[in-house]
Amino acid sequence: MSEETTQQNAGRVILIGSDEPERGLMLRYMLASQGFSGVPVGLADIADLAKQTAPDAILLDLGGVDAVDFISALRRDAGLTRTSIVALVGPGAAKTEPGLLDTVVDVWFTRPIEPHTYLLALSRLLDAKRHARIQPAPTVLHYGSLRLDRGTRRIDYAGKRLTFTEREFNLLQRLMATPQLVLSRRELAESAWPARVFVDPRTVNVHVGRLRRKLSAATGLTLVRTIRGAGYAFGLEDVSQPENGQNNGEATSQERPDHHRGTGR
Repeated sequence: MSEETTQQNAGRVILIGSDEPERGLMLRYMLASQGFSGVPVGLADIADLAKQTAPDAILLDLGGVDAVDFISALRRDAGLTRTSIVALVGPGAAKTEPGLLDTVVDVWFTRPIEPHTYLLALSRLLDAKRHARIQPAPTVLHYGSLRLDRGTRRIDYAGKRLTFTEREFNLLQRLMATPQLVLSRRELAESAWPARVFVDPRTVNVHVGRLRRKLSAATGLTLVRTIRGAGYAFGLEDVSQPENGQNNGEATSQERPDHHRGTGR
């Protein structure tokens, strides 16, 4: 890792959740070598410590723990809706719960795996969040005849004003900002609900469903697509044919951190 990257990581606090003390210390050492400040803690205590420290990210070494239930409870109990989580899970979770894991965690890997792989993913996640804060978002988003104005919070289709709830507006602006990009339910929840509020993935499904029906009624098009096991994407499946031949206009796609799934060695 470059000296510049190490400097960028300086001051970033990473909670290391593991019930294996020696492994926690090893991960702390590896994080320190890359500029991070790692804080090992047992899985039973990590929610309380997360509330107190508001970490930049969490690295979970779950082993045989029920990953989906544990991470869902952690996000809910500690109010970690916007905190990046990288999880190391056992082979069982990777085989039976891959779609569910994607809804509660940013990146997950199957143990055993080389540490540099998930530490690199952690750095990329935090770098992407830092760049997203720096880059100004476009005020007006276009997709064909659909127009969303963030400043006035107005949505029009072919010049006709459409009515949406505040939650639906927030969901739509997040989807339109990155057309064709698959967004997880957790990412959408971060955009549409207040910070530190836990949102069940099924609640996201309900609101996205309402948004999709309203858009379909107004445009005659299916603009919000369900990507099974992953989340939702905005835009027609035939990306070369937006409804009036226009592309995304003033909106520019922003790069999303690579999604990694580790494989056992």
